[in-house]
Amino acid sequence: MSNKNQKTILVVDDEVQILSLFQSLLEMEGFDVLVANSCDEGLDLLSKNSISVILSDIRMPVHDGFYFLKKVKELKLDVDFYLISGDLEMQAEEVKKLGAIELFTKPNGFDQFLLKMKQEH
Repeated sequence: MSNKNQKTILVVDDEVQILSLFQSLLEMEGFDVLVANSCDEGLDLLSKNSISVILSDIRMPVHDGFYFLKKVKELKLDVDFYLISGDLEMQAEEVKKLGAIELFTKPNGFDQFLLKMKQEH
């Protein structure tokens, strides 16, 4: 059930199982959630919905999370953008310079993201 005052979170990941898990967990916490399995699908959802928070995987086929972040920044939307990756080599400071709020690492990063959403949204 959608709450009109609830902020909507868009989760973008090419792994269907990850999307399903993230969606279920966020919805159990009361968040409105949209999911996309590609950057293009995410951009389409952004054009049709009011989204407050984005959590995007970095490594995806065709376009990666950095491409998606760049496109979202070009749209000048008022949205909090977070990245998540299984790549432990990724540097959080580099990600922040690109405009993301924070980088979370898989698999434990989702718990950190969920805690942040509960605290801030």
